Amino acid sequence: EQRRQEEEQTRSFASFHARPVPKAVTDSDKAFTPRRSSKPLTEVHGFELNVDRRGRARQTFEQTLKEREAAAEAERAQAERRRALEEERERRALRRQATVKARPVPQAVYSGSREVPRSSKPLTEPHSPHFRTDARLRSQH
Repeated sequence: EQRRQEEEQTRSFASFHARPVPKAVTDSDKAFTPRRSSKPLTEVHGFELNVDRRGRARQTFEQTLKEREAAAEAERAQAERRRALEEERERRALRRQATVKARPVPQAVYSGSREVPRSSKPLTEPHSPHFRTDARLRSQH
């Protein structure tokens, strides 16, 4: 008996019968149709990417950087010109000073001989130095 019930059950599982489609789906009158939304439609506005904004900021930065570099380069060139001019002035001044110029002849040559006044100090009395050469010569013999 139990075996028969199992066979019956397996037979019932083997035979599949689908249920019919509901009438609400097949009827065109009762078919589902979505309602229109009461919200307003989305309006499209212009937009700006951060990349574009960053690009403009970078461009102005690069422009100011170029201006600063140009000003610094002009200042360096002007300083170099000033330094070269100053060196040229110094070189000219040194050459002017380096030229040999004869000193004028002193007036004493033309005015005749001048008398030198006598000194009030006494003349130096010479005396013989006391070298030890005589003693060395005697001690060697």
